[in-house]
Amino acid sequence: MKFKVKELCQIICGGTPSTTNPEYWNGDIIWLTPKDLSINRNKYIVDSSNKITSKGLNNSSTKIVPEGAVLLSSRAPIGYLAISNCELCTNQGFKSLVCNNDLINNEYLYYLLQTKVEELKSISTGSTFLELSTSTLKDYEIDIHDMAEQQHIVNILGSIDEKIENNEKKIAKTKELMLSIFKDFQNKLFKQEPIQLGEYISFIKGSKPCDSRENLLPYLTIDGMNTNNYECVCSDKMILADESDILMVMDGASSGTIYSGYNGIVGSTLAKLDCSKTDIIPLIEQRLIQMQDKIKELNTGSAIPHANKEFVQSIIILLSNDEYQKNIVDQLNLLKQEILTCRKSNIKLNHLKQLYLKKFFG
Repeated sequence: MKFKVKELCQIICGGTPSTTNPEYWNGDIIWLTPKDLSINRNKYIVDSSNKITSKGLNNSSTKIVPEGAVLLSSRAPIGYLAISNCELCTNQGFKSLVCNNDLINNEYLYYLLQTKVEELKSISTGSTFLELSTSTLKDYEIDIHDMAEQQHIVNILGSIDEKIENNEKKIAKTKELMLSIFKDFQNKLFKQEPIQLGEYISFIKGSKPCDSRENLLPYLTIDGMNTNNYECVCSDKMILADESDILMVMDGASSGTIYSGYNGIVGSTLAKLDCSKTDIIPLIEQRLIQMQDKIKELNTGSAIPHANKEFVQSIIILLSNDEYQKNIVDQLNLLKQEILTCRKSNIKLNHLKQLYLKKFFG
């Protein structure tokens, strides 16, 4: 059955309160931007990095989006998706779809739209950046199953997502435990002489891929590592990373973000930290994660942020070089293996999900 989106959903657009009026900000109303969805790994979203006040809501074009709405980013970029798990607001980078529950299941629409992102981009317009207009989205036609089949599809895909989200929760808890172990280790060494990380690390910058289709490996990008979906490119003469390597985002809004536990080609906005002179990589990794917010705060560059290599190398770490330190390194390595096991499981689950999406939606 084919319907236009406007026959299935009410579309709510967002807006931004004036950023010069402090009375509009730091309230308790969730206010989403596409960036919030870029770091959200779950189907549902319940929080935002910025919040607005009732004055901000009443003095801007943003509107309350009800619980259960399908949130679609409609510019910069097009295609991030989530479902609201409570009432919230969005900026102008969204089209929020409130479903007619007699015709379409909101979770079904969420999954269906995942398969239509490239198509939605193709019908979007704009010179500076592409934007999916409200009128275009309203008239966009989708072919949907009957309600019973919709629920069947939701049950299958939802069970896969539930397993993925459970793994993500395990990963998050394990990361918290690793950082806690490291902090306790540092606190017990407060009398030790501090050492700068520059004694142990140097930066090896990634690069853009070539066009060859030989010797393919996953190309590690921020989006790829966040979603476990990678483009494979030629590995010839490229910088390679393995699961033991620490990666840092060097360019762009995410500069200073730390990643580890990935096999593939280091992307052009990333650098691999060369720690070949030492066997304390887990300790260095945790120290960088501990300092991640400060690293980001000290990014350089006006138009495009860049990670401050000099500051990173000046960060101090406390070491004991004894059996106690070796035990901490061993603990961290074991916990990292638990993270990698969950991540590999999610890669397989994501692959299975893509197969089902193709089966159900073509």
